[in-house]
Amino acid sequence: MKPNVLYLHSHDTGRYIQPYGHGVATPNLQRLAEQGVLFRNHFCHSPTCSPSRASMLTGLYAHENGLYGLAHRGFRLHDPAQHLVHFVRQAGYTTILAGMQHEARDEPGNPAWQQLGYEQYLGSPATAHETAVSFLQSNPSQPFFLTVGFEETHRPFPELDDSDPNPDYAQPPAPLPNTPETRRDMAAFNKMVQILDGKMGQVLDALDASGLAENTVVICTTDHGLAFPRMKCTLYDSGLGVMLLLRGPGGCTGGKVVDSMTSHLDVFPTVCELLGLEPPEGLRGQSVVGLVSGSDKSLREKLFFEVSYHAAYEPQRAIRTARWKYIRRFDNQPYPILPNCDNSPSKWVWLQNGWREQPPPSEALFDLLFDPNETNNLINAPSHKAIAADLRQQLVDWMAETDDPLRLGRMPAPETAVINPPDIISPNEVELFPANEPILAADRLPLVNGHLDKRPFFLEGGKVGVLLLHGLTATPAEVRLLAQRLHADGYTIAAPLLPGHGTQPEDLNEVRWREWVWEAEMAYQHLATVCDRVFVGGESTGGAIALHLAADHPEIAGVLAYAPAIKLALTVADIAKLYAAAPLIDAIPKENVHDNPHWQGYPVNPLWAVVELMRLGREVRHRLGEIRQPVLVMQGRHDETIAPDCGEMIMAGVASSQKELRWLERSGHVVLLEGELGEITAVTERFMAGVLGSGAANGNE
Repeated sequence: MKPNVLYLHSHDTGRYIQPYGHGVATPNLQRLAEQGVLFRNHFCHSPTCSPSRASMLTGLYAHENGLYGLAHRGFRLHDPAQHLVHFVRQAGYTTILAGMQHEARDEPGNPAWQQLGYEQYLGSPATAHETAVSFLQSNPSQPFFLTVGFEETHRPFPELDDSDPNPDYAQPPAPLPNTPETRRDMAAFNKMVQILDGKMGQVLDALDASGLAENTVVICTTDHGLAFPRMKCTLYDSGLGVMLLLRGPGGCTGGKVVDSMTSHLDVFPTVCELLGLEPPEGLRGQSVVGLVSGSDKSLREKLFFEVSYHAAYEPQRAIRTARWKYIRRFDNQPYPILPNCDNSPSKWVWLQNGWREQPPPSEALFDLLFDPNETNNLINAPSHKAIAADLRQQLVDWMAETDDPLRLGRMPAPETAVINPPDIISPNEVELFPANEPILAADRLPLVNGHLDKRPFFLEGGKVGVLLLHGLTATPAEVRLLAQRLHADGYTIAAPLLPGHGTQPEDLNEVRWREWVWEAEMAYQHLATVCDRVFVGGESTGGAIALHLAADHPEIAGVLAYAPAIKLALTVADIAKLYAAAPLIDAIPKENVHDNPHWQGYPVNPLWAVVELMRLGREVRHRLGEIRQPVLVMQGRHDETIAPDCGEMIMAGVASSQKELRWLERSGHVVLLEGELGEITAVTERFMAGVLGSGAANGNE
């Protein structure tokens, strides 16, 4: 007879149970570990409630299965039939749910449990242990797949009373300071995890008493880390690390311990192997049965992680190896996204001491061997530059290979989704609104020509791609007219929105030039996956970034630099004044910003952003000799923004055998919008055709 499955899952528990060495008595889970297998280095894929569970139970990354936000806030699986419960039901299993699930929400006439493939629903989480016990005592038909979902250890935690241990003897989790408030908070968690242990113990005892234990695979896990600051909803190990205990047929006995890195994504293929079922195609994980038997020493060298939406939008991606962790944020917010941290005494300890004023790093690199708590960010350490570059590239490649929508800009949300704005404190504040509406107060402040579309865009065409990057303070609207003309002639076009743009000027002051390059890198990588050849280009800052990309990627077909801002038209005295003023003055007004109906952007120049542009330009000038691809520079004769010799500097500096400088006699700095677009388009297309040969847009050389 095929084995049964008992799937026990909790909420927000991480690995904070007795078998993982923590100072809280969970005797039933300790017994389960001693009878089965414990995985010491097990991780969820996406450390928020619904995405974590959905990734485990579909075997797909969150951005692939569609549930990259909370189900009860309107996010949905693309295809519920991909759920593990549907799969085992089709294989002849009776499927039963006792308590909670978090992968769907009820709809009129279509309860969530039925959407996911369950045939029976035994009742709410409060009584899940009792109804599961009754089911196991009922001599159930076999094989069965019984899910028992518990609300514990989700906040709020139970109140402490005189019968509880003294909270001052509790140890707060590693990311937090040891204070009376955090100790009491952790003591309340310990009380709840013991309640969870007791409930799970009742179910396990009933399984043993039924005589079915030897033929039942027990899976015990949770969704993500604890609901404390810097844990749940973060890509630190304190948010990603979760318990996994297996017991039953297939060698899952004897108190084994597995140290190899494993993932929630491995659960689906593991269940398939233990049940003797052929796994569906496309699963992202691997069975852990070989680790249990000892035939495999490890499954992989790296894991990938993601967060997109929780209470608020906070897009992040990460890669982890046994030694290193690299985390990349894509929201460009200058403050922590506080609604994504559940309210708690521990949260208030941090808030009262300035947490809100501590900007999260846009990139982070941690040496997990010497820094397991991930507190020493090595991203700017010269000695670790190569490691960071390698992990950064692997993350870019993974996002491209898995068609992650984030590489093209803001992650879309369903029409039904509601989210918190990121600049509030509590997820319980009532400021909820449709996710596709602007979420920052700054988004409601007028940009110049705010009616224009500021969003990144992708125009699919032939097998030759063109990356077009906008300038400082602008938006993709700046390159849209050229993009439309090139697309009409068969080219595929990508135009990202660079970090710090399209929101409010203060945001741009918080961004560093490498973040602009990273965003451009992401868009380039996507184009490179759908096109045979790719040109990179841009106006002003975008032109400088295009040159930087060409230095990094010799496979790029050519560079299209329109008024490239590799050096500004500033005197030494001007530069000294800029550096002196930047710490004191956020921005200075622009002149004549309303003169062009096609230009969209900030009406001011944020001064630190100008400093970053100068740093980018200096880096590009140093690397011109690395550029060997064909280069086209088009510069306005009346440009007073960049140095007049920028074009000549590029022509003299690059190692290209094919290079061209074209002056635009009637244009100033914003050459793509100043009346000579026809000539620019013709010269650009002639240049690209010369590089590619005939049939340029379709890549037919």
